Amino acid sequence: MGWKTVRDLLPALLLHVAAAAVHVMSTVGLSGRPGALYEGALALMALVVPMSALLALLSGMRRLGAALFLLSYLGVAALTLIGHLGLDYLVTALYSDPSPYRTAFFASAMVMPLIQIHGIVESLRAWGLLAEPRRNRLLSK
Repeated sequence: MGWKTVRDLLPALLLHVAAAAVHVMSTVGLSGRPGALYEGALALMALVVPMSALLALLSGMRRLGAALFLLSYLGVAALTLIGHLGLDYLVTALYSDPSPYRTAFFASAMVMPLIQIHGIVESLRAWGLLAEPRRNRLLSK
């Protein structure tokens, strides 16, 4: 059960961490370092919690691992909203000159919600709160 769950959750996690890293890199390139508290919270949500979830899944604690994955996705989404709206990174990106950082910022901002929604659904399935999709009986005959 552990390897199947890891196989289901790992691709979404890798995509999420990669998109978050590109988004943070472009944010730092556009407006400088966000501050120690924001950086610490982001490192916790994007690196420490997913790796703890992966270790929990590999040790057989499926529900704990899925809950930690869910916490990671929701935490990074919340920190992204705080950064965009509260720390004015979105306004800074909108009014900055055209650059590769600006392109990466908006490209990763468009991709991250899709990855996060997919990851949240997979986490809820692994936790047992959402049912696995079934094939239509009429199509499988």
